[in-house]
Formats: sequence, structure tokens, C-alpha cells
Amino acid sequence: MKRFLFLTLIISSITVSAQYGGIEASTGGFSFVPDFTSEDPHFILSVGTNTDKRLQGQLLSLIRTENLVPRNAIFITRYKFLDKRLKATIGTHLPALQISDDYQVDSFFAQELRTDYGINEKWRLSTMYLYGK
Repeated sequence: MKRFLFLTLIISSITVSAQYGGIEASTGGFSFVPDFTSEDPHFILSVGTNTDKRLQGQLLSLIRTENLVPRNAIFITRYKFLDKRLKATIGTHLPALQISDDYQVDSFFAQELRTDYGINEKWRLSTMYLYGK
């Protein structure tokens, strides 16, 4: 397993032409992503590879501001199999980790299917199906 992860890292770092990253600050509250709903202030870390390529990777993590301890981490890989006016990607979350306040770690795997249709230059219609256990 370690060799597989190491080879995946090497291959992705060779074939990737651009990366992105960002840190957001939140005072807490509701989020459309249930894992990011929190009553406490936190930072959201988002890093990933070029979204214009067919194979993409992304890391999302929510970090508590009071002690800078991660609350969760989601490793996402996606493959874009349609790249015309109708775009479609299939992806998997490898795994998603949730860390409770008493440091209990829970993990789950999820799969996703995303479609995006360009109506015109200003408007796009997008759907996402997410299934996880």
C-alpha cells in the first residue's frame, strides 16, 4: 500500500502542470457540505491540482481555530470523462476522515458523479450525486 501511494504521488507530481491552494476563515454556522457545519470558528484549507486536466486531486480540511487541530480531512480524486459543452467527472473520496472533539477518528469512502452543462457564457447548469458509507 505504501508503494502504491508513493508511486501515485510521484506520477501525479510529474504529470500535474499546476496546483492551487487557499485558506478560508469562518465564524462557524451552516455549510452545504455537512462535514463543514460547525458552531465554532475554524479555517478551511483547500489545495488541489489543475482542474483543466482530466485527472484531478484535491484535499479539503477543516481546522479548529482554538487549538489548530484538524476536524476533518477529505482526499478527493476525480476523472473528467466528458470535456465538451457537457462536462462530466467521476470521483472518489479516499477516505474522508472526521475527528471528534475527543479525538475519535471516523472514516468513510464516498463516490461522486458531477455534470456541468454550459447554457451560455454566463450560465451553467450543474448537478452532483454523492454516495458514501
